[in-house]
Amino acid sequence: MTIHKRLLALTGLCLFAALPTVEAAGPANSAAIKAAIASTERLPSDSAEDAWRQSAAVLELLGARPGMKVVDVGAGGGYFTELLSRVVGPQGSVTAQNPNGFVTRLTARLEERYGKNRLPNVVRLEGDPMVLPANTFDAALIVNWYHDQYSPRAQTVGGGPATPAGPGPFVAEVFKSLKGGGVVVVQDHTANSGGDPMDVGTNIHRVDPEQVKKDFAAAGFAFDGESNALRNSEDDHKVRVHEQGMLHKTDRFMLRFRKP
Repeated sequence: MTIHKRLLALTGLCLFAALPTVEAAGPANSAAIKAAIASTERLPSDSAEDAWRQSAAVLELLGARPGMKVVDVGAGGGYFTELLSRVVGPQGSVTAQNPNGFVTRLTARLEERYGKNRLPNVVRLEGDPMVLPANTFDAALIVNWYHDQYSPRAQTVGGGPATPAGPGPFVAEVFKSLKGGGVVVVQDHTANSGGDPMDVGTNIHRVDPEQVKKDFAAAGFAFDGESNALRNSEDDHKVRVHEQGMLHKTDRFMLRFRKP
């Protein structure tokens, strides 16, 4: 992480303490979610992704509402970061966490998303390894990034070691960052059970939802719900998610876990 971005992150995180607090556990604000998706101030290309992303269902499961403090883990180009920014509003905050490799690859997109203080309630937290502030967030969102914790790619995007430590440290960091009662939603491409998670994550970019449940339980999370909004029974889970014809059509699960 550069000094500039580290200072930016630390400054933004310090501002969190000055914001009003909301209960970590609570229902989504459907009106705020609909307004965020309908906003004419979003980037023009974002609305074309709404249908295949089923963004309303994701934000409903997360319990997104005004005043929350949320971390978008592996935020990429910031599609969900922007929606969250608009839902939580000026009394809330969103941390867009990205590894260095994402930042390098998405420089132009990130400038378009965040340049000129376009989303003032968003803090960019960038660098390897992922380090999150403790007991800070009401919710965390992990979209199509968890399977990479079972792949060397999770460590090599930032020039790190070729052999990943596995998902344990990653999940523990998310657990640490949440307030008591805080939730995390994991949305990813479904894998069949019985395979080697490292092989599946590396080669076809999927993960077994039952393995995810085991990982989060081991870190101290309680399973707290799920959504079938992104399920696709025609996907047999055997094909690499980037194969022709599979883009945006994979069977995807959405799981919610709660920190006691």
